[in-house]
Amino acid sequence: MPIGKNIGRDALIGFLGAMMNGVDEVEFETHRQTSTGNVVMNERTDRFRIGSAWIALPVAGVFEVGADGRIALWRDFFDFATFQDQMAALPPTS
Repeated sequence: MPIGKNIGRDALIGFLGAMMNGVDEVEFETHRQTSTGNVVMNERTDRFRIGSAWIALPVAGVFEVGADGRIALWRDFFDFATFQDQMAALPPTS
């Protein structure tokens, strides 16, 4: 899922903050994780609660970690149609 580049801490905080608008709770369940050198890959389910309903999104993540131990590159891969279908099925909010 191409979401564009966010370079730097402030850009990432702005992007994630906007993405979380209307989300009441978030859960991340990691199913598998592996690493080679400075690259970490995981398979996970990201869950978002909006009102009383949950959206569950299967995600594959790839992270490159810098020498300082911080994430230098973060890529998530998921099916956007799965997300859209679940959003469309949410009950209306009051």
